[in-house]
Amino acid sequence: MGGFVKNMLTKTKKADGPDFQALYDKYVTLQQGLFTSQQAQDAGYSRQSQSYHVKTGAWERFGRAIFRLKHYPRPDNLQLIVAYLWATDKSGRAEAVISHDSALHHYDLSTAWPEGVDLSVPKGFRREGSCAFKTRLHPSQPRPNDIKHLGFMRITSPFRTVVDLLTTNRLESKHLREAITEGLRKGKITYWDMLDGELTAQEEHLLYELLRSVDYKELDELRQSRAAKTSSP
Repeated sequence: MGGFVKNMLTKTKKADGPDFQALYDKYVTLQQGLFTSQQAQDAGYSRQSQSYHVKTGAWERFGRAIFRLKHYPRPDNLQLIVAYLWATDKSGRAEAVISHDSALHHYDLSTAWPEGVDLSVPKGFRREGSCAFKTRLHPSQPRPNDIKHLGFMRITSPFRTVVDLLTTNRLESKHLREAITEGLRKGKITYWDMLDGELTAQEEHLLYELLRSVDYKELDELRQSRAAKTSSP
């Protein structure tokens, strides 16, 4: 497939026109076939030429400014990628972190099915136009230690994901119990994650309540160890 797409791009490249190879190598392969209008402009595509490629069927458009190379395999996580690219700023800097229900589904810690895409974004986040897919924005900036990478995208860690869901009061309690149980069983959430995690007083209280509901055997030890860490100079 990759050879076919590259050959197609090479054949249609003009010396004084858009740099198809740059678009492919820098963005298409990294982002599973998708790219933004700004990224296309960086590769030499004018707005007019972008519209032309959509009309010819070579590109598929999502919303105002996200495209997919039609001959590239459609990714399973298409909605995540489109929403994540939609949330980048004009310079291409990622401002969002995949979180909450979307992150929980990615880690396969619950049978709950997300409706749309959940993104944690900085306060004051604004974008012109809406995302092509249903998107829930959560005003929050996860700490670096709470972030992992899903390809080129950022996603909250399994532990931070469960903590975030505890405070939204939106996910059913049975799914929260399922998430912490599966996370611990699969080793995606560890005792050390819970010991070292930076939590607000409310988050800590809700975590202890959740652990109590699933009969977590090391709850007392965890509570005492976190208290000792907090009180130590």
